[in-house]
Parts: sequence; C-alpha cells; structure tokens
Amino acid sequence: MNKYNPHIGMTKKLTTFSLQDIQPETMRQSLDSFQMASDYAVAKGLRFVGNPYITSGMLLLLKEARVGIVSAGEAIVEINLTEYHVQKGMILLLPHDTIVNIRSASDDYALNGTILLPTIHVDEPLILRPEDDVHQDTMLIYETLCTLSLNHPDRKDVIEHLQRAIVDNVCAIHYVIIPQQSSRAGNSRGEEIFHRFKMLVSRNARTERKVDFYANRLCVSSHYLMSVIQRISGQSVMAWVEHAAMLQAKILLTTHNASLSSIAEDMNFPTVTAFCRWFKRIEGKTPGEFSKKYERKLPFIQM
Repeated sequence: MNKYNPHIGMTKKLTTFSLQDIQPETMRQSLDSFQMASDYAVAKGLRFVGNPYITSGMLLLLKEARVGIVSAGEAIVEINLTEYHVQKGMILLLPHDTIVNIRSASDDYALNGTILLPTIHVDEPLILRPEDDVHQDTMLIYETLCTLSLNHPDRKDVIEHLQRAIVDNVCAIHYVIIPQQSSRAGNSRGEEIFHRFKMLVSRNARTERKVDFYANRLCVSSHYLMSVIQRISGQSVMAWVEHAAMLQAKILLTTHNASLSSIAEDMNFPTVTAFCRWFKRIEGKTPGEFSKKYERKLPFIQM
C-alpha cells in the first residue's frame, strides 16, 4: 500500500494551509458542496485535477486535523514520511500539522471530508483501505454531519459529537484491523520496529537527530536499528531523521516570524551557525536563501 522514501519533496517549498486561508466562495467553485465556520468545515466532492489552486508536487502543511473520504479516482500522496496509493473508498485521518505532497492524481480524483474542531485531538495519520469495510457506518455519520452543518451550523456541540464519532470509528477499526493484517502477513519484528521508528521520528526529529536516541527508545542497539531500517526501507536512519527535521525547519521558517537564533534554539542546535551549516548541507542553500525565495501561496486542498 505504501512505499518508503524519506527524500520525497525534500527540496520543495512548503505552503501552509488552514481555515484562515480559505475563501469560501472561491472554494465552493471546486466542490459539490461546502460549509464553513470559524473553527471547522465540511466538504463534498473536492476535486484535484483542474483545480487552479493545487499543483502536483506542492508541499503543503495542513494546520488543522481532518478526515478525508476518497469518493472517486486515485492519487499518489506522500503523508509525512510515507507515500500512499490513495484510491476510492479509502479513509484518511490526519492530525494537525500534517505535511502532504500530492504527487499525481487521476482526472476524476475527488474527496469528501471535514476539518475537525480544535477540541478533537488526532495522534497520528491513519489510512483505512476500501476492503477494511468502514464506509457504511462512517458515511452515515458523515452524511448526518453534512446535513447538520448545512441547516444548523451553530450547533457546535452536536457537530463535535459527530466529528468525534467519525474519528473514534476510524480509530476503532484501525486498531482491530492492523494486528489482524500483521498476523496474516507474518510481519517481522523488524517491520514492527520500523513502524515505531517512523512514529518516533515524526514526533522527535525537530530536537533529536542522533541514532542512539531512537535506538534507546526502541530498546535495540544502534547497529541493529540501522540494519533494520536500511533493509526494510532502503534508506538509512539518518536519512529519515534529517528529512523529518528539515520539514520541521521549513515549517518554522515559513510559518513563524521567528529569528534564526530562536529557530536554532527550538531545534536544539548549539548555535545559529551550526543550524545554517546543517540546513545548507541538506537543502543546498542557507535558511536565509530559502526564506528569501519562498513565495507564500494560498492553495485550496482536499479535506
């Protein structure tokens, strides 16, 4: 279902997208229906191909958590550190500050979905396949959410309950299905370590960039971890860590009015010089050069 390539999108510019970036009337031109409040949104039939605000390969930071239900077509999408072949019938649960790179999409690719209220917390990206048989119950809840948001958009307590029901349903199915799939596939201890490693990297790469940190957290030796990650993903531990850390650096550089010294401190570098050298080694340009050439656009992305 997915491939592992920590270098996808490494040199691309990062564009932030949040509720504050949405122009409702313009957004509705690319959707079958769209309802929006100050802290949530509900959409149907959001199309990718032909949408002037989204381009293939655009690297996007989604500020709010959201649920996406693929209603038609297919696409190749990188979500944080993993590339997925997303198809009709799949459900995507994405936490806040998820980084998405839409690499390609079919002409009919479209999504339904909702941007979640800030009171609803999502821990990690979850992807459910069509054969996971989740559509019926989830879609019933989603259709009720659509109706309520259209007729009574101010009933935030009920809207929150419906959004939570969707999230809880997806999580419940995921945590039942994944162990069964792992058992049927005979997943090895190394694959389990790789999955846990990716989660650790996603959460800690901003400040932790040494192999020993991840090996200790996973209770394995550094040599074993490096061997497992290289064998399963075809990439080194440090390739994964530096890719995730670079994405975090780009977030800070493009979405915060912070000085280089504060960014260096936030990312646990001893000096600004050390941060700049690290950034240029990976990105091929200094943080200042990256920021200067960065042109912020406001794309309209699928929910």
